[in-house]
Amino acid sequence: MQNDSSNNKSSNNDLNNISTQSHCNEINSISKNIFSHMHRNGKHYISCKCCIKFPELVKLYSRRSKIPNIADESGALFRVETVNHHINQQYHNECLKAMRLASLSSASAFQESQIGTSLIKSKQQLANKIGSLMYFVYGDAKKLTLSAFSYPMRVVVSRVSNNFEYNKSSNITNDAAQDMDFQYLTPASHKDILECIILSHRETFIETLLTKSLAMSLRCDGSVDRSQIDKIYVLLKVVSKNGETNQYFLGAGQVIKRGALGVLQAIESASLSTIGEKATDFVFKNISSIVTDGATVNSGEKGGLWTLFENKWRKTSDNNTPSIPFIKIWCAVHRSNLAWKDASSIIPEVQHFLEKLSGLSSFFHTSALRTRELEDIAKKNNCALLRLPKVFKIRWTEFTASLLNSVLTSWNALILYMDTSVETEAKGYSQFLKNEYELKFLAFMADVLTVFSRYQIIINTILKNREKQKKSDRKMRHFTQNQL
Repeated sequence: MQNDSSNNKSSNNDLNNISTQSHCNEINSISKNIFSHMHRNGKHYISCKCCIKFPELVKLYSRRSKIPNIADESGALFRVETVNHHINQQYHNECLKAMRLASLSSASAFQESQIGTSLIKSKQQLANKIGSLMYFVYGDAKKLTLSAFSYPMRVVVSRVSNNFEYNKSSNITNDAAQDMDFQYLTPASHKDILECIILSHRETFIETLLTKSLAMSLRCDGSVDRSQIDKIYVLLKVVSKNGETNQYFLGAGQVIKRGALGVLQAIESASLSTIGEKATDFVFKNISSIVTDGATVNSGEKGGLWTLFENKWRKTSDNNTPSIPFIKIWCAVHRSNLAWKDASSIIPEVQHFLEKLSGLSSFFHTSALRTRELEDIAKKNNCALLRLPKVFKIRWTEFTASLLNSVLTSWNALILYMDTSVETEAKGYSQFLKNEYELKFLAFMADVLTVFSRYQIIINTILKNREKQKKSDRKMRHFTQNQL
């Protein structure tokens, strides 16, 4: 439509400069596809083929809603002025558009409409989005997992996907590749940049810490990374003078020596390397509490971390008393987990019992066929079945509680499977699960571990109930005093 109309407009400019007699042949050649010429009674008539096909449009856009002679089959007397005037009329241009749309297929005609253009634009954006996501899916499928090895690939994929456009060539030429910045952060460069940020912000942080802190609490937690390096992670929670609470990560120190002394040195090295000697001295001498897990290395009365820290940083040289109150806090949930771990390793009955249950879990986890057969038997006999957890010694309490609950819930299905299995090992587990003493011990252990697994929730509930009781007591005393 646009090409035809542009050709017509250019022909209009040419027609304005040609004379009546000498350029009649040229007019006929330019407009031969639009106009039809007729000769009647020795006179030359001309009519517009396009406008004849759409009389309603001609009426709509013409003056006084009348159809001009040139837009009628009878035609108008041929004159250059008549042709030029007709070509410049709005109804003629609208008829040209309608004729072009009529020559298109239904799909092409829809694309030319306003709503079609909007839909095509939205579909184009959706296609670009889907295409860019395909790059990530393809890259992850080739690398199989997200890791340090796949990180450079994902940077390149990100650059390419941002430049992806639907229905355009996706081949990256050398020039296009040079325009893209494929530089990415390596672990080493990430560490360097992070150290630069810390150095630039350290002075401001230390000044804020020294001048605007109202109360501070030190939190320490040990962990062994994948490189088998034992580190102590140190966090500082600060309440400012205006009441705002913030938590900061002071760093991680490597444990070099055994025992609480090594932990204390790791905490000191982590703080010294981050905030320096002056700020470390201020923090350690003015913290109101220290929070650790419940390990003996932390809470020992004579040689634990709490005792060593208090003797070194909180005792004054004058009267050998703490300068300010120093609260020691340990995690009750972690402490209970340590207690259960000791119980499961020291008490022979518990140790042997959990070893048998762990073996039962491994019996199914090492064979997908056994697991499927167990599921089929449970489904066939309409028995409850829970998946037996995999042996996980880090969260030992959570694992054992989940294992006991799964065995009790799935007991019927397990017995049916063991009785129908031809494996020798299955017969041994069948006798174990049918033994009355073992079954009672299983139920008892499940009850005990219910308390351990929900210890934190129970403690929080007790504290909430205690606060409610205190409020009730105050209301009762107030009511009693008013009555008296």
